[in-house]
Amino acid sequence: MVLPMKSNFIRMAALSMVLAILFLPLPGHAESQAAVEQKFTTFAGTWILKIETAYLYTRQNPKIEFADGRYQASFYQIAADSIQTDVKAAAGSSSIFTGVLQYHEYLFQNTGATRDQALAGPFEPASLKKMTEIFLYDNGSWMP
Repeated sequence: MVLPMKSNFIRMAALSMVLAILFLPLPGHAESQAAVEQKFTTFAGTWILKIETAYLYTRQNPKIEFADGRYQASFYQIAADSIQTDVKAAAGSSSIFTGVLQYHEYLFQNTGATRDQALAGPFEPASLKKMTEIFLYDNGSWMP
């Protein structure tokens, strides 16, 4: 399984920011659903990037453990193709929204007789967590 690198998230976040600026509401006007959705796409891309940069162990720096005479290398990674967003307006309000961010977080592992063999790969998904996060949009911005 090959997953895109972090640079895809940076490109997605940068493009989303540019598009968000183009769709900023005029003062005194309620924001459209599309504008709020675009802001959430930008926010979600930035949020995913924060999560990935907060991982202690990555493909470039996996965790190494020795047990039962074998080395095991492991790290977490978010599957870029699993990221989904959904935005809904709060009942009776044109300025309050909820945003749902869903993604899959994989634990990749490889074992070997030596540390170098464990680090060389191939890394295989050992477990999957289906993550769901809910955010609130109020007063023109998404709240973490």
